[in-house]
Amino acid sequence: MNKGFKRVVAISLILIFLGIALVTGALVASKGDFKTITGAFQNLGVFWNDINAIEKTQTFEMEPTLTSVNISFINSDISVSLSPDKKVHVSYEKRKNYTYLESTSGGKLSVSESANWFFNFSLKRSKVFISIPSDTKLFDCVLKNVSGAIKVEDLVSEHLELSGVDTTATVLRSNPATFTFNTVNGNLSLQKSSSNSVTFKSVNGSTNIAETNFKDFTMNTTNGDATIILASKKDDYKVDYGVVNGTLQFNNDTFKGSTVLNGVMPPNSITFKAVNGSMTLKTIE
Repeated sequence: MNKGFKRVVAISLILIFLGIALVTGALVASKGDFKTITGAFQNLGVFWNDINAIEKTQTFEMEPTLTSVNISFINSDISVSLSPDKKVHVSYEKRKNYTYLESTSGGKLSVSESANWFFNFSLKRSKVFISIPSDTKLFDCVLKNVSGAIKVEDLVSEHLELSGVDTTATVLRSNPATFTFNTVNGNLSLQKSSSNSVTFKSVNGSTNIAETNFKDFTMNTTNGDATIILASKKDDYKVDYGVVNGTLQFNNDTFKGSTVLNGVMPPNSITFKAVNGSMTLKTIE
């Protein structure tokens, strides 16, 4: 029996004993009355939500000389959008019993959220809003989220990096020179944008790309599909499709398994690697 398996067994036993202790305590306290037992568990749920409830909302403004954004949250919806004026606007909800590290100096915005103990989590998502003027040119924008959604609109940045666990991303009308999205489980929607390099890595996740120009697109997934509507002609793309189970459909042609398609000196490349995954490519000709 290896150490990893022993550790899993030990943790499972601890959780079982905790569950038994909790139920036993409820039974003793209620003296067998079902309504009292139900009320005890309901009160536990109320208490659990309350200890991680939103304590306050942090709101402030920054000058448009911003060069870097680095945001890291847990179970949140993160939104980056166009500012209604010449200021950078920042707003995020702070939970009880969470720690926040914040920095707004040197043209950098950095906010990270962390739970104060292991089992400290909230069932309700918090909200994070950042709006940036159109003439603000960021060097990099890094957004991290454990469980939740990330939405980016009208962003101009040299580098855009999104990552998370159980995180879905939507990018609209944005023009990062390089764009990466790393997630364990999550989908990517990339619309009406442009980028020299797009990289999407996931265990389980699909992507949908339309009205977007790119030089290189790379997707690595265990189980995931890709649907891309291309703006150029078919021969403008080199396609490297490598899967164990899956198909590649390029306009009216269908290919099974792994294949490489080469145009005549193609200026763009598409790479798709998966165990189980299919890709659909369509061109407007």
